[in-house]
Amino acid sequence: MKLGEVDGKKIGCTNFYKTELNKEEMYIRYIHKLYDLHLKAQNYTEAAYTLLLYDELLEWSDRPLREFLNYPMQSEWQRKEYLHITIIQNFDRGKCWENGIILCRELADQYETYYDYRNLSKMRMMEASLYDKIMEQQRLEPEFFRIGFYGRKFPFFLRNKEFVCRGHDYERLEAFQQRMLNEFPHAIAMQHVNLPDDTISQADAQCILPAAEAR
Repeated sequence: MKLGEVDGKKIGCTNFYKTELNKEEMYIRYIHKLYDLHLKAQNYTEAAYTLLLYDELLEWSDRPLREFLNYPMQSEWQRKEYLHITIIQNFDRGKCWENGIILCRELADQYETYYDYRNLSKMRMMEASLYDKIMEQQRLEPEFFRIGFYGRKFPFFLRNKEFVCRGHDYERLEAFQQRMLNEFPHAIAMQHVNLPDDTISQADAQCILPAAEAR
């Protein structure tokens, strides 16, 4: 990535390290880079799902883990506990409370297995607070948009691909499309929604397939 490119573009790079290079440590490092980018963009639900990728690599075991990134030397169980709590907090901030409840239950089962009733009580109270928020707080139904990036001038992880993106709160189709054009000031907005042919996908340019609501 070139210095100065917007963080939203960098988010698309991360999965390459698992699917193409298959190097676990590098994959975990870039999970955390992606996590930090989502936090910076206040994409709390996406941040939670991102950190869950690392959480799912771990087991509830006593295997010692070395100091790594910002994690101290600790057992695998302790690291997974920390990740669960952090993910729950991000699901809470993103108002994705149902997913937070699932992790609360998993962690509560672990506390109950080890007769850690103090933390079990705290986790049950956290779970109850999420149920209260479901009942009492208003949530906006998110809008999702389909958009395509065609032409050889786009970065490789966007080039000739389509994505479904979650819009910002209250964001409508026209505003989303304008935001994409602002991120790519040299791009040309195509005037139709048909898939482009090779003359466009192989052109030395940036062409954005018009955004459409994804249902």
